[in-house]
Amino acid sequence: MKKTRISRLVIILGILGGISLAVVKLYVDSQEKKYQFYQEVNIRGVLNLNDLQCFTDLRAMKLTKEKSKKINLENKYDVLLTCTFDTLTPWPSKDRMPANFNPGEIINIGMDPGLSIRELHRQGITGKDVKVAIIDFPFLPNHEEYRDKVVLFNLTNGKSMKTLRKPAMHGTGTASLLVGERCGVAPGAKLYFWGNPDPGAKDFTQDINGFQEILKFNSNKKPADCIRVVSLSFGAAKDFKKVDAFEKIIEKLRDTGVTVVIVDKWINGIGCPLYKDRNNPLDYRLQYYFQGYEKDIPSDVLYIPCDNRTTASERGEKEYTFHGEGGLSWAVPYLAGVIALGYQVDPNLKTKVIFKYLRDTGTPYNRGWIINPRKFIQAIKQNLKVI
Repeated sequence: MKKTRISRLVIILGILGGISLAVVKLYVDSQEKKYQFYQEVNIRGVLNLNDLQCFTDLRAMKLTKEKSKKINLENKYDVLLTCTFDTLTPWPSKDRMPANFNPGEIINIGMDPGLSIRELHRQGITGKDVKVAIIDFPFLPNHEEYRDKVVLFNLTNGKSMKTLRKPAMHGTGTASLLVGERCGVAPGAKLYFWGNPDPGAKDFTQDINGFQEILKFNSNKKPADCIRVVSLSFGAAKDFKKVDAFEKIIEKLRDTGVTVVIVDKWINGIGCPLYKDRNNPLDYRLQYYFQGYEKDIPSDVLYIPCDNRTTASERGEKEYTFHGEGGLSWAVPYLAGVIALGYQVDPNLKTKVIFKYLRDTGTPYNRGWIINPRKFIQAIKQNLKVI
C-alpha cells in the first residue's frame, strides 16, 4: 500500500513538475519573442523588417549609424508613419528606405497644431500674457521651443532643481504642446511649471503639492494676475494614494476660478493622418489607442488632437520628436492651450461657460464634438458684443 501511494505521489509530482516546466517554458518563450526585436537592434544591430511593428519607439532602439546600415525599411512606409522618432534618429541609406518617407518633412508637419490654430495666431490670438501652469515630470527648461515663455520652474517636493538627474520626455512634450513657439497652441502664454520628481510612485502627494503652490500663487491676486489654466496629463486613478485629496484640491482650484484640465472621461483624442488637411475637422479620425472601441466611448465627449504630433525633445535644446501615437497626455495641454486663447479674448470667462462654448461650436463626431478653436473664439467675441 505504501509503495502504491509513493508511486502515485511520484507520478503526481512528475505531472505537476511537467506542467510547471511547460508554463515556465511558455512564459520564457513569450518573453523571448517579446524582446527579440529589441535584442536584434540593441545587441546585434540587425533589424528584420518583418519584426518592425506599428507604434515602435525608434528612439528606444538606441540606433547608431552602424546599426542603421544593416536595416532595410523600404517596404515599411505605413508602419513608419505610426512610429516615434526624433531629429537625432539615424536612418538607413535611401535605397533601404521607402522612397516617399521624409522624416524631416513629417516632423515639420507634426508641429502644426491644426484646426485653424495658426490662423488664430496670425490674428494675434496667442494666449498673450495669460498665465498657465503644468504639473508634470520635470522638463528641459531651456529648450528653444518655449524657454522665453517659462516664468517659473519648481519641483513639487520643494528640493532644488539641481537634484534632477535628467529631464523627462513627458514634461518636455506637454510644455511644448501648450506654449511652444512652433508646436504650441498658446505660444503667447506665460508658463509656470511644477515638476514631479517621483514619476514612478502611485501616489498623488506630489501633484497635490503642485496644486497647493498654485493656490498660494493666486492668493490675494486680481484675476488677470492669477494662473488661469492648469494642465495635468493624468487622471484620478483610484488605486493611487491620496486620490480623494487629489480630487478635492482640484475642486477647490475650480471654485477659485481656475480651469483645471486633466485626463477624464469627457475628453478623448483624435489625429489627422499625415498629408491630410489638418485644419479640416472632417479629415480627423479617432486616436490610434481607441480605434475599434468607438462604441465604448461615452457620449458628449470633446475630441482633441493628440496623434501625429511633434513635440520638443528632452534630448537637446534644438531637438524634436514626432509621435505617431500620441494619447491623451498630448490632448490635455492642447485643450488647456485653447482655453488660454479664450482667456486672452475675455479674462472674465467662467469654466462652465468655456465648456459650453466648446460643445456648442464643436464639429459633431461619434456622439461628441471635435473642438473648433476658431468658432470657439468667435463665440466668445460675439458674447462680448452682446454684453
